[in-house]
Parts: sequence; structure tokens; C-alpha cells
Amino acid sequence: MTSQQLRSFRRRLNAFDQCMYSAQDNLQALGNPGFETIALLWLEGRLDTELLRDQVQALTARHPVLRSRLVRDWKGTFYWQTDEDIQVGVHEEALNEASEEAIQRAAERILSRRRDLFREPGVTFHLLHLPDGSDVLMMLWNHSLFDERSARLTLQELNKLLTGEPLPAPGAPHDLIEAHRQRFSRRIRWTAFRKALPDYIWDRWAKRCRWPRQIPRIPQRQKISNVQLRLLTRRLSKEDSQSLLDYCRKVTRFPSTSMTLLGGVFKSFADTLHYPHADDLFRTGVGVEVGRQTSDNFHPQNSSSVLRVHLTRDEVHDRKQRVERLVERLHGVLREKRDLGILESNTLFYWCYPLVRRVTSQMIRWAFSFWYAYFAVPRSYSESFGGIPVQMATYYCAAWSPSGLTMLITQYRDQLQFLVTYVENVVPADDAQSFLDGTVHELLAAARDGANDGN
Repeated sequence: MTSQQLRSFRRRLNAFDQCMYSAQDNLQALGNPGFETIALLWLEGRLDTELLRDQVQALTARHPVLRSRLVRDWKGTFYWQTDEDIQVGVHEEALNEASEEAIQRAAERILSRRRDLFREPGVTFHLLHLPDGSDVLMMLWNHSLFDERSARLTLQELNKLLTGEPLPAPGAPHDLIEAHRQRFSRRIRWTAFRKALPDYIWDRWAKRCRWPRQIPRIPQRQKISNVQLRLLTRRLSKEDSQSLLDYCRKVTRFPSTSMTLLGGVFKSFADTLHYPHADDLFRTGVGVEVGRQTSDNFHPQNSSSVLRVHLTRDEVHDRKQRVERLVERLHGVLREKRDLGILESNTLFYWCYPLVRRVTSQMIRWAFSFWYAYFAVPRSYSESFGGIPVQMATYYCAAWSPSGLTMLITQYRDQLQFLVTYVENVVPADDAQSFLDGTVHELLAAARDGANDGN
């Protein structure tokens, strides 16, 4: 790349990075640890720690962005800057118990720690030694640095480095979001922005079903101290997972596994709430990829947009209607190119960080009933990692106040796992458990009824 192209790339990349960091900034202002996610691999044996450290350094040499820190310039603009003095660490810890519960408690501690991204890299590794001779590798990354797809490709490359497999030459820096924007004319981008603009207004004023129902309107009163995140998981059997996946494929031809599952999540949320208000909406955000990277031209970055989907209280109780409504609304916002409009707003707001921060603050505090994601663990490194068989692979993610709740559904080896992360300072433990149990019960009941209807 020429120096002019590099400067242009950096400027365009800052527009989205600044928006993503504003989320991190707002979360920490409310007392939350940050926009963190963990990819976890539970191995059947021990990893060579020194080899792992060496290959992590080789990985950061291939992708210097992994050893970057946040910088704020004199205009108040945030961006990631590679720092040769920063090393991506591999932190070791010995656990006293070889159980998934012990692993989750360790993940809670890691997710609950507040990180200073002006001094620390956006990604770190944690190696947990279990007393039965197995290891757990956790990769912790901040979403303001890169997204889940980049995390998958990062682990895929690390796996190949550990096993000595050849890798292609590292991809040159490229901006998937900017490439997506440039596919459309300025008129189309501006029209998409105007259609996405009401979402920002609605974030502030529309009524949301959420925990707790009465939230202080003043941001300073929403701040909580000593935030502690807790994890609850439920893994379905292979039979139940297959039944539920078959049901997801049956109810609609649209690839809507995520939307079908989200319908059951909304229903459980409605049943668990202690503050029923008939005019409230159930609303969450769904990530949509706008550009796809391959292992041949991989550069860690964010390459997705967030779309808002919702159900009314009447719709949430009708199994068939809720899926149809969710798919229809997702189709609708995609047809209107609101994903493009949201990306365009990042560029338009780029020069005014206070405005970016305020808009992001509205979204975090008021937009969603809870946060939701659906991830599929790839087989490229989940069968074996570093030559060691993998007995479990999953993701853990953060939750934050004031909503205080996140539902993450993962698919690994044709099995579904439901994970609830909650802020114990905000959401009662019994409510979080009821939310998890109710989601699984509702979706399995829907799958059984769907199978009986087919017969």
C-alpha cells in the first residue's frame, strides 16, 4: 500500500473503531468492565506453555494489530495503534477442580476485571491448568478491536502455528466496512442513513421491557460499583439439539436458526419479568456481517453492523407468529439497507466524538431488553487444537448494566449450549436461572409440537 492509501485506510477505519470504542467508553463510565468476549477450548491434555507463548508472538508478528493499544489524539479521536512495547500475554492459572463449574468461575473473574485498553492490548490469552491433566485455553478479546469472525480466524491461525502447518502470507490491511460502503452510491448510502436514523431516536423514547423496570433517567445514578458477572449454562443433548435444529429449519426457509431461537428467548423473558406492561416492546440487536474474510486474506477487524428486531407482548406468545414476525422484520431492515445506514452514520458522526458517545450511550442504556448473539464454533480448530483433542469449545460473553443480561447460544459439534451472563448487582440470580430454564423449556416444547404437527 502507498503512504496515501495507508493514511486513507487509517482514517476510514477510525470511523468505525471510534464508534466501537465509544461503547467501551460508555460501559466503563457506568461501572461495567467492558465489551469483552471469551473463546474457550477445553483440551484433553496439556499444552506446551513455552511453545504457546512463542506461537502467540509469531501470531502477533503476522498481525501487529493484535498488540495495539488505544490512543486518543488532540482532536479527541480514538484509534488503535500498534505498540512494540506491548506484548500479548499468556497468563497461567492452576484450578483446584476439573469441572465446567470451576472453569466458569475463572471466566467470571476474567470477564469482571476492568481493563485499561490505553495500556493493555485488546486481546490476551489465559491458560488454565486443571488437576486431571487437562488444560483450558481462553482467548479474551475486546469487541472494539475485532469481532467474533476475526476471533475464529485468529484461533485457526494459532492452531496451525502450533501444529507446524503452513500459512499463507498475511493479508494486507483492508477495510471490509469501507469496501461494503463503496459498493453503493452516495445517494443510496444517504437514503439508508435516513431510514436508520429513527432507530437512534427510538432508542431513547420507546418503551422497553427490561430489568429492572424502573431505571434512573440520570446516567450518574445508573453507575454501579464492583460489578460482578455471573455465568449460567445449559447444554442440550445431541438428540434434543438435533430436534431443535430440525424445527428451526422447518418453520421457515430463511436461514433463521438465530431468529427461531430468539423467539423462544423473548417468550422466556416475558414470562420471567416481574413488571408486565402491556405496551412495552421486547427488543434486542442482531449482528449482521457486511463483509466476509477468508484465511487467505485475513486482517483482524470489525466487519459487522447491528440491526434492531423486536416483538410486541401479543406476538411473543404465539410460536408461529413470533418467528414469522422476526424473520419479516429482519428481512425488512435488510431490504431498507439499515445495516448500511448504521455504518454510514459512523462516518458522518466521525468528526464529533461527543455526539458519537451520546448516541452510543442512548443505545446501551435504553435500546434493548437484553443483549443476544448466536455463534457456531467452527470445526477447523474445535476437533483438535495444537494436536490435542478438544472435549469442549464454547464462548463466554459479558453483560452490563443497566439491562444486566445477555443470552448467548452456541452450536458445537451439532450440540446447542445456552449461556446466560448476568450482572448480579442488577439481576437476581433466581430470575437469571428462570430465564435460562424457561428458554430451553419453551424451545424444546416448540420443537416437540412442530414434530407432532409434521406427523
